[in-house]
Amino acid sequence: IPMQCPLLCKEFIVDAWQIYYARTKGTDAILLIAAVLPDLDIKYMTKICKLLGLATVVVVHDEMEMDHVLGIEGIELIGINNRNL
Repeated sequence: IPMQCPLLCKEFIVDAWQIYYARTKGTDAILLIAAVLPDLDIKYMTKICKLLGLATVVVVHDEMEMDHVLGIEGIELIGINNRNL
């Protein structure tokens, strides 16, 4: 039985069509960057991911972003990236 690894889309998602496109390419999970997207977009894109069966990881860079994202309904996974890029 072949093993299939989950596929994570690491694009800078800024529009919902990117989620649909990623799904057609076999993506299992999407990264949404909190610093780039307004709250409404994060909620909307998270709902789309759930409808498509995708996991959503919301990426934060600091404690302030973390506190903010914790207040957004529907967020299940949060990734922390505190590298100074």
